[in-house]
Amino acid sequence: MTERFKDAVKKCVEDGILTSEEWELLRKVAKEENLNETDADVYITGELKKKKNFRDERDKKTNETKRNWGDNLVKTGEVIVAVGGFVLTVLTAMGKFGGKMKK
Repeated sequence: MTERFKDAVKKCVEDGILTSEEWELLRKVAKEENLNETDADVYITGELKKKKNFRDERDKKTNETKRNWGDNLVKTGEVIVAVGGFVLTVLTAMGKFGGKMKK
């Protein structure tokens, strides 16, 4: 593969999508560079697959981060409720909130 062809492929698959117009452009570049059409198609498909795999992995990590953030938010909420309940119990026992606790 020539550098010109590789650069063209890189630019066309950058977004992880290959339109029919981009596909035809790459075939034209391959022909101008005297590359075998089948070899060029295999290279294009391989580069597109690499880009999609990269995007899938990135999206997976992003989703894991969001899920972890949500889990942490739930745990934080549980702690706040527990501490709030304890504080309410102490304040009630001290007569600072509501009536005195019965023994």
